[in-house]
Amino acid sequence: MEYLDSTIRLSSNALAHWLSQEVPGEQAHLRIKTGYFTLDGLGGLKSSVDHLVLNDLPITIALGANEQATIKSDVDSLYALIGCPRPNARLCVISCIGGLFHPKVVHLTRTDGSAFAYVGSANVTSAGLNGTNIEAGILLDSRKGDPIGILDQIAVSIDDWFKGPQAGVTNIGSLAITQQLVSSGILGAVKQVKKSGSLGASGGAPSPPRMPLTALVSFPTLVTPTGGNSTSSQATPQSASSTSTPSQGFGSQEILIAEIGKGDRWKQANFPYLVMQGYFGVNPTGNGYIDLIPVDLNGTASAPVSTKAVNVQSKNYRLELGSVAGMAFPASGRPIAVFRKVGSAQFRYHVFFPSDPSYAALQTGLTQLYQGPLANCPAS
Repeated sequence: MEYLDSTIRLSSNALAHWLSQEVPGEQAHLRIKTGYFTLDGLGGLKSSVDHLVLNDLPITIALGANEQATIKSDVDSLYALIGCPRPNARLCVISCIGGLFHPKVVHLTRTDGSAFAYVGSANVTSAGLNGTNIEAGILLDSRKGDPIGILDQIAVSIDDWFKGPQAGVTNIGSLAITQQLVSSGILGAVKQVKKSGSLGASGGAPSPPRMPLTALVSFPTLVTPTGGNSTSSQATPQSASSTSTPSQGFGSQEILIAEIGKGDRWKQANFPYLVMQGYFGVNPTGNGYIDLIPVDLNGTASAPVSTKAVNVQSKNYRLELGSVAGMAFPASGRPIAVFRKVGSAQFRYHVFFPSDPSYAALQTGLTQLYQGPLANCPAS
């Protein structure tokens, strides 16, 4: 057990410092309940969120909507960042009368069954996690001997908010719901500006000196996604295994470059959930369809092919690339597919082979831009 108190201005007393020590690949479930939330606060959990979304692992978050301090755009962005809508992502907003929804709890379950939790005063806001505010709390970690029963109790206290209909609890199943919460006066439409005057309460008397506070740690800044589920203002490549698809999106994600993995049915290209939902705009667990339009090296497009997004028990999500049906996988190197969105659920694409003139440039660009796990980067 560790006690954190950022009265002592050391980075080790900021919650984000401890969250950064966690290894994303060891995480199996992230749970949060927080009285106040801002999107920039989630930067302290960026690597955790990225790992869990890319691997379709659970994220459970309960947010307070106290006096409209939580705003619609931040909730909308959070909805996208955790990969909603997907079965393993749960998000709710809680509003109360006569009091506040005021807990501050972060809980991580790891793949080895151990668990880590913070319980204290720090909300999931930038100032709460990075140590700008003076916060105090307790860290518990079953790897360090803290009782797993207490950690399980903390996890259940968050899960319980999603057990069924409860007064004041709104499950966010679509962005239309956040607009309803604004109309109902629960979520704020814009960020509230706090005013701090220089005069004391006794008229013109100056206020006493104030303690200057600055952040103890830094973490990535998050902005509202545009054009899909993205965790930063830059395009976010997807993680991959040896049989899935390393990829790179550009700008607003209108273009996707993806290396195709080897296999007996390699024309059935595998994509992470985030790419399926964020780029192709299809829910792979719902067996939706998109139109894929093959384009040859001269730029001539063929007729659109209605293509089903398929999910299998291995949690791979697949699209069949008909233009390479019957073609052998290259003896060396991997094919690279380039997709361009040309309309609602319509994508032009071409699959480049190592013998094609543009292949080397595509491979170099994909290798340089890919930001996923190093072990899974495309071979140079």
